[in-house]
Amino acid sequence: MSDHLEGPRACAQYELGPTLDLLNRVFTPDQAQMGHFGPHLFCEENRENMRVLLVGPQIVAHTGLFVTEMVTPRGDLRLGGVYGVACDPDFRRKGYGEACVRDAMLRMAELGCDVGWLGTGIWDWYRAFGWEKAGRGYEFELDRSSFSLLPELPGCEVQTGLWPDLEEMIALHEADRLGARRRPELWPVLLGDRQSRGETYTAARNGRLVAYVVANERGQVLEYAGEGPEAAGLLREVFALLDKPDQPTSTTNGPGRLVVETPVVAGGLPALLLSLGLPYRYGPRGMMWVVNLESLLEKLGLAREITAERTDTGWRLRRGSEEADLAASQLTKLLFGPERPLPFASDLFPLEFYHWGLDMV
Repeated sequence: MSDHLEGPRACAQYELGPTLDLLNRVFTPDQAQMGHFGPHLFCEENRENMRVLLVGPQIVAHTGLFVTEMVTPRGDLRLGGVYGVACDPDFRRKGYGEACVRDAMLRMAELGCDVGWLGTGIWDWYRAFGWEKAGRGYEFELDRSSFSLLPELPGCEVQTGLWPDLEEMIALHEADRLGARRRPELWPVLLGDRQSRGETYTAARNGRLVAYVVANERGQVLEYAGEGPEAAGLLREVFALLDKPDQPTSTTNGPGRLVVETPVVAGGLPALLLSLGLPYRYGPRGMMWVVNLESLLEKLGLAREITAERTDTGWRLRRGSEEADLAASQLTKLLFGPERPLPFASDLFPLEFYHWGLDMV
């Protein structure tokens, strides 16, 4: 007898609990943590974007979507972040997980997303749906021998916790026009989730916020803001607060190190850390999928300069005398890096685009 299927479709109001039960069984079988991981993701407000598939009365697969407005120096883009891709172990290898992923991708298009993002380690599975490793970022590593190279933070008061004037934090975050434009009510949700995201550290001079850092107890910096010297000085203070000299440092995520993720930009903190010769990794930020190329070019002010035409194998781009035929995966890397599949429009691409760790769903 074949399974009686319903969906994929939006999660119904009474199905929020059973959907979280499924996710907890798949991701955190020893403790129910998924609701805590993202209260803004698993809630009534985002329920339509929680795509589920049922076999009979049982929810057996889920793919979630959270939409974010991303700010770039050339213009704002709408990003659909995929999270919570799960299938009940008793119902795998039937295509139910794939069906939910494809349904979430259709939902992205309905909501006007320009690009999608997801974090995963099973790249080839998602490549079958058109996703590709993309985006650019630096990952610097500080340890006990190098953190003293960072500048000190004279005349500043360092505090732990959410800065009382939220508008100051938002203004500092948005000053470089790079990253998510968060709704004000989302800030306390993200920064208040210390268990899964980390603690917030702030630096103020004469009562004015000059920098903040969000770091977890494993020594991973998910976000920072502020001018280069102030942000670097606060990182030095954070390292001292998180370091535990009396504990062993033999484990990869142990104390005694700070991993700082930054965008690839010409100035600010990345330039300062590079000038110090700190070791770093350069690479993709996850997997991405171009949902709507025409809309993306329009929003970035490139629609008149670059024409895009679909082909049997992907896209043909033209810019003046330049022309490039690209598969979908090559297009994603051309736009967002890190690799350069073709030299087309090398003065424009890859785009200055960054997805902060605090926003990664």
